[in-house]
Amino acid sequence: MRLIYLTGLDYPSETATNRQAMSMAAAFYGRLGEGFVFVANSIRDLEGFGPIPMLEISCRWPRGKSVYSAWWLLKHARKLMDGDRDTVIYTKDSYLCILALLLRPFFGYRVAFESHLIYHSFRDRFIARSADAIFTVTSFLRSSLVKDYGAKETRVAIMPDAVDLDIFDVQMDRASARKGLDLPLDKTLFVYTGRFKTLGMDKGIMTALSALKAMNDQRLMLVAVGGSASDVKEYQIVANRLGIGIQAIFLGYVSQSKLALFQKAADALIMPFPFTEHFALYMSPLKMFEYMASKVPIIASDLPAVRDILDDSTAVIVKPGDPESLAEAMKKVAYGARLLDGLALAAYEKVKGFTWQKRAEKIIGSLFERSD
Repeated sequence: MRLIYLTGLDYPSETATNRQAMSMAAAFYGRLGEGFVFVANSIRDLEGFGPIPMLEISCRWPRGKSVYSAWWLLKHARKLMDGDRDTVIYTKDSYLCILALLLRPFFGYRVAFESHLIYHSFRDRFIARSADAIFTVTSFLRSSLVKDYGAKETRVAIMPDAVDLDIFDVQMDRASARKGLDLPLDKTLFVYTGRFKTLGMDKGIMTALSALKAMNDQRLMLVAVGGSASDVKEYQIVANRLGIGIQAIFLGYVSQSKLALFQKAADALIMPFPFTEHFALYMSPLKMFEYMASKVPIIASDLPAVRDILDDSTAVIVKPGDPESLAEAMKKVAYGARLLDGLALAAYEKVKGFTWQKRAEKIIGSLFERSD
């Protein structure tokens, strides 16, 4: 058996999309060894991938990437297959998936697609009806591909994202983490990690700022880590205008290991996503699994995609886009004398089933060890 992970991405990158792909590449390689090959558009840091076999498409013309990639796959498919007829092309890029499907009759490989989005275009129906296997990150995506676009139920499986416990299960207490990060020891910290916006949409930080202002308690602070330089500046200006500038800290991108320390420093980790099509139905946020690994209480918006993983036994669930609901949850943390620690431990036990290694094993098992 042979698995070719085909991407059109450039590496390294700070985006969650690229980090997810790199994590899966490492997990696939750990399971398949030389039976796995990772293909990217460009790879600038080979050392970051260790021994993983890889190839570059090397297209320098974004507008011509589809045509160039088709030519590249046509040229290299037999080399990638290495004489193994039981080969699967795996991708989460819809255009690369379609190209692989169109070339499939010439080479005899199978095609598996990892779905993160409904495109509302011809791509959905073509992939749904043509791919040999589809893995969706949310239950809604699976339901939509089957009911709305004609995918066979037996070919579509729900496969949420995951976490690297070696990075995010940090054995450190809250005070030590704060000292290492120069964060105040005498404040209640609500921490958000990751990008501040997706597709230009606020990910709930505005709601968090409104909730913080409404609580009118200077012992409470918001710490948001992972924004772009422009977003860091924008949200600090908003906090200042609300009169809570001294209660808000906004920081840019940090390493994964340092991000884990910020999570350990928190009294609670927040995911106050608004209700939009993307956040409610499509996302399987890496931060959710990272939060679960931290053993810190989680406050999360009540969205279908979140409910796929979290519920009232593992998190405090709040109304999306509602500062009052978020403030009430924050009060439970600030004035509840650690009453939510049981939720944090329950979330930690659950996330042990959502590692990249286990995710890779399930996908490989579905593709190679189970007949259709």
